[in-house]
Amino acid sequence: MSEIYFENKFYFNKKMAREYSSKILLKSSRFILNISSFICLVSAIINYYYYNYNIFNIYLFICCIFFLSASLFLPFYSSMKMIKNSKILNNNKIPETKVVFDNNNILLTEGNINMKFNYSQIIKIYNLKYLSILMINKKNGIIIDPNKFTKGNFDGFKKFINKKYK
Repeated sequence: MSEIYFENKFYFNKKMAREYSSKILLKSSRFILNISSFICLVSAIINYYYYNYNIFNIYLFICCIFFLSASLFLPFYSSMKMIKNSKILNNNKIPETKVVFDNNNILLTEGNINMKFNYSQIIKIYNLKYLSILMINKKNGIIIDPNKFTKGNFDGFKKFINKKYK
């Protein structure tokens, strides 16, 4: 193994899971649900304007509320499932996640799981409020806690990863 440039150790938590779910994993689903809710609301208003009160308006408002509720609830549900699955894989405990960056590879260790990635596999980088994500494909990424570097710091890491990513 070559020299370690950066090391990040953290415990995956609910805030991180919710942010990952809402901003990455369910982004398009939530967009579609919000658009559907808006369409139902506009249709109900137009229908009310032309036909006054009828049963179709009630159905449209119920659909609007359902789509909006689903859009708000899905990130919470998804994050709970992520935490639960992590616990199942690691004897009912949230394991420490360790991400090591050397000159050629990214090494990820989470409990019993070890993975190795090349920098060329990174397709996109997200810097969010509670985490940074190095996307490996459309839905999966390597999560980094910006405040938990044990070797190096986040500002140096951003410069380093941008050189490796481009």
